[in-house]
Amino acid sequence: MQELAYLIMTDGNFQEAKSKKVWERGPFLEVLVDGLMDGIAQAKETPRPRQLKTHLQYKFFEKTFDKTKPKVIVVMRNLKVTSTYIHVP
Repeated sequence: MQELAYLIMTDGNFQEAKSKKVWERGPFLEVLVDGLMDGIAQAKETPRPRQLKTHLQYKFFEKTFDKTKPKVIVVMRNLKVTSTYIHVP
């Protein structure tokens, strides 16, 4: 979904999409890895219009969304049919 959203935002510019890593194109707000990634800092540095990802609920953004009126894509899935791959070396 994030790939499709990014291509829509860039009018289908595949070259631009290929030139950046997926986490650079759309930071994940909850990511915090010491010295490597900070999702909130990346989000602040990403120029608008921008694409952000989160698992946080709407209630955490309600006041901001009322002011800025962003376009929001909500992806839901049926957990009964979700498979999980875990690799343990």
